[in-house]
Formats: sequence, structure tokens, C-alpha cells
Amino acid sequence: MREAIRWYSWKGYCVEKISSFAVKSPSSAQTLGPFVDENRKPVLWVNWGRRQDGIAIPPYFRHWPKGVVGRHWVPDYKAEITATTALKHESRVHLKAKAVCSQLLTKLIAEGKPLPWCFKDETSSDFPLSGNLLSNVIQVKEECPLKTPFDQQRYCFDIGLLGPKILEKPQLLGAIEFELTSRMGIWKTAVCKALGFPLMTVNLDGVNETQITEDWCYRILTETTTTSDDGQRRNYLFVHTMLYPVYLDLPEKFRPENRHRFIVFASDKELQKLRELLNRISEALELPKNAFLIQPHPNKNATTQKEMEHEGSMAGHDWKEYNDHFYLRISVNAPRPKNGPLYRLHLALAHLLNCQFDCLVGYKYQQTVSNNPDQQENPIWIHRDWRDCNNWTDLKVAPKHLSQPLRPLRKFLELLSSDQASPI
Repeated sequence: MREAIRWYSWKGYCVEKISSFAVKSPSSAQTLGPFVDENRKPVLWVNWGRRQDGIAIPPYFRHWPKGVVGRHWVPDYKAEITATTALKHESRVHLKAKAVCSQLLTKLIAEGKPLPWCFKDETSSDFPLSGNLLSNVIQVKEECPLKTPFDQQRYCFDIGLLGPKILEKPQLLGAIEFELTSRMGIWKTAVCKALGFPLMTVNLDGVNETQITEDWCYRILTETTTTSDDGQRRNYLFVHTMLYPVYLDLPEKFRPENRHRFIVFASDKELQKLRELLNRISEALELPKNAFLIQPHPNKNATTQKEMEHEGSMAGHDWKEYNDHFYLRISVNAPRPKNGPLYRLHLALAHLLNCQFDCLVGYKYQQTVSNNPDQQENPIWIHRDWRDCNNWTDLKVAPKHLSQPLRPLRKFLELLSSDQASPI
């Protein structure tokens, strides 16, 4: 099938249809998914391929294999965890790639060398995202666990990139996964939506043990379609939209204040807890005065109601379901360059908002931008760049809606756990 429905988007549940061609990569599929058909049965996105005669196969959606759970096309994500873990432990190629890559990364850190990355998400911005996977990293850890917000399940990354301690534990600043298959399961899609750091995945399909050296690892981690021998890149970088403000390379005219503004909707109890945690983290990082500010915004009168509706429109159509009378406005200096305490604060904030709190988050790239009524159906900030009084270009700057909230994902996993795929 060439078209599916996004389980959840900024417009709400099962509202937005999407073409298979609109999904550009596995990373894009993890951002936009999960997907269902018109009967709410889950479907997979399949990337471009080739038949044996060399003819290209365009991307498409397909149902999961029948019989995975009961009589329905429903995957079992807990069985997926078990099967994936066992497959990795049995693969000599996977074990060697993990060990050799870990050695290489440890050397790069000791020598103070970066591991740069760059890509462009044309659906969200006309400007590229870039970073260094080793920013502030001081330690490499194989089999690095992360407690997920889904049934207390843990996900174990092949390689975790750890920074200095923040509060009680070393901060997880990045991760690398070696994949034995290009198919993206439900579990991996759910985990990616709960990340607060960049995740690089490397496709090991067709790789044998003798190929895996430190030179091979460096080449595969930095490979692009331009540098690849066959024009195909084997690494994919997943960056959650919550981190786009950190990594987007916007021209200076779009950031006159060099400051980010996040609008957070959650329950009163969770907003209070979030506020307390962020204050503790900012103190632990010894941030400069006024570099970080949390402003509570209760709805007291007609004026504050209007403000709340305006800023709620940036967070998502269903913001009132998260809180209709109170929200937080978080203002923080942009990290320039992309390292140091401010950089670590942004990643800590993303982890909390993506993994620990059930919330909706909106974004303003500068204080003066306004989400006018005629623009509220567009989830992207648009800047009209005038050449003269008669000519202009509309530029996509950044997403307004950053969150991929936990509530819809939990509902989707509950749907999979039932024996009957039915609407909400």
C-alpha cells in the first residue's frame, strides 16, 4: 500500500494520512510512526529496494506477518525485545563490530577528536542540523541500559556515550546501535521517541567479520552518500525533534537573542516535579545567572486565557487534554558552541520531556514570533524573506511542535497487547 495513517501527529489521533514517499529514511519512519491502516491495524514502512533484475522497488507500507499474535496482524513488542537481544548475542559480526567500534571511540575521546555529523530534515526546516557525537563524552560503555517509560522495560544500547555525572549518574549523551536487519520494529520506534540524545544506527547487512577494523568503523560511522563507494550510506542518525533547537544551524538573523523558548503542558503535579528537577540540574551544572529561566503561567483571567490558547496552539491541538489552566514557559540560552554546560542542560531537558513526563511541548525560536490564526494549521515556523517589495521567499525555520508524547505511544502498545486491533 502506498498510503497509511499516522497513529498520532500534532493534529491528534489517526487524523493525518501519509504517503510512503513522504517517509524519507528509517530515521524519518521512526519520527513519523507508528503507522496504521484504515482499520487501525499496524503497518510497516518498507524502504526503497531492488528486484533481482535490478528494477527499483518504490517505498511502501505493508502489514506485519500474519500469526505473530493470535489471528491478527499485530506484532508483540515484548517478544521483539527477546528475539532482537538473542539475535545480537548470537551474531559474531555484531559482537566484533561493537568491540572494535568501542576501542576506536575510546581512542578518539583520548585524542580529543570529534565525530561530526550533519543532515537536513527538509520536512521541518530549510536549514541543516549538525553536531559532534562525542561532545562532552568522557567514557564509552558497551551494553548501556536505558530505563524506558514503557512497562518499566529497559533498552540496552550496543554502545553508550557517557558524559560527566549529573546529579547522581553519568549523563547519557549519545548511543550507537548495530543493526542486523533494516526492518524497524515497534519496540525500536517507541524507544526512539523517548530519547534525549542523538542515536546512530549502523546497518551490518552484508558485512563479514574480516571487514571489521578500526578504519572500517570510522568510515562507516562518518559515511555519507558522497563518500560511500556505492552511493549508499549504512548509518542513520536519529535526532528527536525535541533536540532540533540545539542542532539546527540557523542564520544569526533568526536568533537575535540567542535563546530558546519551550512551552510545556502537563499535569500540575508533573509540572511541579519538572520544575524542581530542572532547578537541581541547573545548579549542578553551575549555569551562569539568567542563562536558564522557568516561568509558571496559571490561567487567571481573560488575558492569560488568550495567552494560553496562543501558546497552546504551538504545542499541539490536544493541549487542553494535558492542562487547560496551567503551563510552564522555559527560557534558556542556546549552546554556542554545541558543548559545555548549556549543551548538557538541553539534553537533560530533552530526556525529561521525552522519557519521564507525559507532556506536550511547543517551541519559539525567538521571542517576537507569533503563531497567528492563519498559521496555526502549520506545525512549522515560516519566515518570509523579502528580497524587495514584490518578491519574497518563504523559509521553513523550525518545528513549533517538538514533542512525540508518551500517552499516544502507551495507547498504541496497549492496542498491540490486546488480541483485537480496534479504534480508540
